[in-house]
Amino acid sequence: MRTFALFCLLIFRKCFAEYASANYFCPDMHRQQIVDISQIQGIWYLMEKINHTEEVRFTTRRTSCPVIHLSRYQAGASSAIQRTTMNQKPLSYERWRDTQISELRHLYEIKQLRMYWDDDDRSKEYQFQYSITDPGLWTSFDVDEGTSQPPSPHGTVQVLKAVGNHLVLIFCLTDPDPLQLFTMILSRDEFMDGRILHSVRGLLRRQGMTVKAIEQACNGTAAFSLQPLLVALSLIVRVIRKYI
Repeated sequence: MRTFALFCLLIFRKCFAEYASANYFCPDMHRQQIVDISQIQGIWYLMEKINHTEEVRFTTRRTSCPVIHLSRYQAGASSAIQRTTMNQKPLSYERWRDTQISELRHLYEIKQLRMYWDDDDRSKEYQFQYSITDPGLWTSFDVDEGTSQPPSPHGTVQVLKAVGNHLVLIFCLTDPDPLQLFTMILSRDEFMDGRILHSVRGLLRRQGMTVKAIEQACNGTAAFSLQPLLVALSLIVRVIRKYI
């Protein structure tokens, strides 16, 4: 009996530790509740990236100007119901009807968002989905099998602030290791008033986030004025390759 009790205690401690770790790395922030996704699509410039897992205080200045492009899409929406019906065993009319209604509701409520991140000669692409009832929370998912695009890192993005010409996103990536928790402060222009950056850092601190490791980029560097054109050309090439 004592051995069994110790075993249960060890299992409980392990589960609690995993839960606490996930809760620490992916805190539920007081994110913006009303987010118009159509208004945040397009090109953004990275002003600052703040790593919340660093305990050492430092500020670095990047020589590149990362550009992020957001676009909404619905992958495979037209055939989702057909695939589901074909993969299921014959159903009664009532169950078939309920299945169709559930699929239609899912297609209506769950939307998808693509993030293309261009950083000098490196680029990444993230695939997210979100609910129209909570557009400030994006969850990553893997693209369809058979594509050349590697799987997106698993995790979430929370929209902390989306106002006018700036956007604040909190990334929590839990796979692959190591765990990552960072904030990106984005601007529609290649510069941002220092008072806005100071305000965002204060907002993060009030929510209990560590603000010590700051990576600065863009913000008025005229040398990168061709970057959005290069991003647009890169996106066009990627689209063309899919249809060749």
